[in-house]
Amino acid sequence: MRPVGCETEEGKVIALNANQILELAKGPKVIRWDQRAVKEAVQVREQLVPALLNHMDWIYEQFQKPMWKPDKASVALCRNGCRLLGEMQETCAYPVLLKILTLSGWKLDRIFGEDLTERMKYVLANTYDGNLAETERLAADTGADEYARGAVVNAMGILCQRGRLPREELVRFLREVLHKELELDNGGFLIGVVETVGPLHLHEVCREMRDLMVSETCDALLWPEIMDKLFQYDGVQGEAWVPEDTQHDIPDGPTPQERRILEYRAGRNEPCPCGSGKKFKTCCLRKQEELRYQYPSFEDQERYTEPYDLPPIIYPPIESVEGHPGLAAYFPRDGIAVDEHAYRAIEIGGGVEYCFFESDELQRIATEELWAAFEGFRKICEAQGYHTPEEYDCTYGVHYSSSTWLNILAGILEEVEDSRLEAVQQWLSEEDE
Repeated sequence: MRPVGCETEEGKVIALNANQILELAKGPKVIRWDQRAVKEAVQVREQLVPALLNHMDWIYEQFQKPMWKPDKASVALCRNGCRLLGEMQETCAYPVLLKILTLSGWKLDRIFGEDLTERMKYVLANTYDGNLAETERLAADTGADEYARGAVVNAMGILCQRGRLPREELVRFLREVLHKELELDNGGFLIGVVETVGPLHLHEVCREMRDLMVSETCDALLWPEIMDKLFQYDGVQGEAWVPEDTQHDIPDGPTPQERRILEYRAGRNEPCPCGSGKKFKTCCLRKQEELRYQYPSFEDQERYTEPYDLPPIIYPPIESVEGHPGLAAYFPRDGIAVDEHAYRAIEIGGGVEYCFFESDELQRIATEELWAAFEGFRKICEAQGYHTPEEYDCTYGVHYSSSTWLNILAGILEEVEDSRLEAVQQWLSEEDE
């Protein structure tokens, strides 16, 4: 029997035959099968593949027994065998893999560990046998393990990237299945969906994803980034925006000459650093003391020398660009206008999760943008008869749930004791009710 190479954790390549591979695969030290190993393994596939598939079937059957406790060698062989079958692109393994993935969560965790979320998608994509119906059945099965379902959706995305699954088929499936997820808490599955729709820019499912955000099924913190990935890619971007007055109202700092004096370091009786030949105490010391009183925060030099450098904020394209649809293809334009103001403010603050404004001027600009968003929001609600932010979001929400940016605005207005706070709080109290 021809030997087969296997790379171990120590980076060594060992010559093995099929039986030795099976023994080595029982240990946790197998990290990956190198390309030479895979090519040679194909030469002994007649013995190797059936043995691995039989073992995977046996593992599945044993897990049907309520009291069975698997040993480490058995699950290691199953896990490492799946990796090797994936590298060998053995399509005959695909049905067995789908069957194993129907096991409950703790059993899958016992077999695959982190491989379930990190490697299984590639194993499935490499062994895919063209049976889309069974693939969709498992991915849509809300009774199956959520991370197994996420791995299957990830594999479908990889197949779409490789041209083996039409984009239209993937979009159709996601539209169907996402409607069923609105009332479910399947975070592992939704992570798989997010990791699929973003890289593939599947803007066709943006409204279904938005509905998940509105229903709080999908983490609202993830949604803005997802939206940007759906509509901005490969040079397809919206126009850059920078506030015109970010350089205004920054406290004036010392002049270059005053800065030199402030930076002098000398003893009272030492020669003055200015070069006059006088002692420091009779020359520039008194002026330095006056300047230090005038500029008490001089040590924080960036306050005077480098006004906040706000990078351009790029909102996704509203109109189509080079054949790629913009936001207006899926969302009402007046809702987009509201969202764009909120988007600018939140981006000034560094993002929705930790929205923080590094200067009073930036906070003022963000407040203006959020108030513009609020006025547009209130106008739409009055016209449509909406009484809560949730009603608004169902049709007009784009990047955020409106309560997210309303709370940010309310926090700013409360901090500066702005009389407009009451109008904003009225809508947040409607949400609580």
